[in-house]
Amino acid sequence: MRILELQTPADLYGIVESEDAWGGRVLTTTSVATLWGDFRPEPPASKATGEGDAYVVQTATFLCRDALGAVAGGLVHLGGFDWRILSVDGLAGGMARLIIERVHG
Repeated sequence: MRILELQTPADLYGIVESEDAWGGRVLTTTSVATLWGDFRPEPPASKATGEGDAYVVQTATFLCRDALGAVAGGLVHLGGFDWRILSVDGLAGGMARLIIERVHG
């Protein structure tokens, strides 16, 4: 893939979990980088919980160069939505493949 084909910007965030004063969890996002890549979404899939509540899950592949700082569990803000990083695979030629997912109700 050529750099010219990487036309979609995505903001990469790291997530830090800490404990608050009352013993609860606090998730804080920290901006890591802006990635330019090739965004390839899959069609959304409808799912249901055990209680019968419906929700929609969508996965996508984001191919980019130099995804330093991208780790599973991180966050990518792309196309107006937050996507959770499921996996990061290094590819030949300095490319990386991020498998990302978003859940919406």
